[in-house]
Amino acid sequence: FNSTTGKPFFDLKSKSCPFGFWKVYKGSSFDIWDNDTGEYYAWFDKEKYLNKLENKYKLSQYKTENFKTLPFERPRIVFRKVTRGNDTRTMRAALAPPNTIHTDASQFVFFPRGNEKDESYLLGILSSIPLDWYARRFIEVNFNFFIFNRLPIPRPKNSNPLWKRIVELSGQLACTDERYLEWSKAVGINFKKLDVVDKEDKISEIDALVSILYSLNESQVKHIFSTFHEGWEFESRLKNVLRHYDSWSKRIY
Repeated sequence: FNSTTGKPFFDLKSKSCPFGFWKVYKGSSFDIWDNDTGEYYAWFDKEKYLNKLENKYKLSQYKTENFKTLPFERPRIVFRKVTRGNDTRTMRAALAPPNTIHTDASQFVFFPRGNEKDESYLLGILSSIPLDWYARRFIEVNFNFFIFNRLPIPRPKNSNPLWKRIVELSGQLACTDERYLEWSKAVGINFKKLDVVDKEDKISEIDALVSILYSLNESQVKHIFSTFHEGWEFESRLKNVLRHYDSWSKRIY
């Protein structure tokens, strides 16, 4: 929904989600590897307006091959529209829970083909420092689709061990509760709660894998981290990234 013209369909007054309503996400409703920050734009009366969403989809030019449910009924990749190149992070993507409604500030990625593993892979790439470093070269105020659609996403074969590992890691990081049970089964991972140390290690490993897929050498990885954001403390994370980078480089070369 557009946050302006869609207001008649939202409950903007209630402080908490009324029974039988769905959460309406805005940009700050999620963050990197955080699918639900607890901040919402409004609430959506699904019993009253669900048919409007179904009709919008029927009239849409976008159709899907592999997903039998409507887009809002399943988890999907979302990213913030409002962002800046000098923020601590520019590309802020997440896997939104099913049965959530989104305003234009919370843009979602539609997959006309592909499956959950492809979603998991893309989410891992979008959440990495190397991809974000590139995006920051162009973003000034808004992360619009004309920029998003031109992001250089590595496309290795699905048999590539790096692709497989990113799918696994990203899936484990994205599935935070039972709402993702079916999605996690399709990705082929076991749903479990991650502790802080394990989570940070998996995030660093994704950075390393993405760096290899971009054919970055060790010196370039160091440059990306040292120039990513002025004043950020990157040394500890970089050290962990380089450890994974070295380990995976030895395995595949």
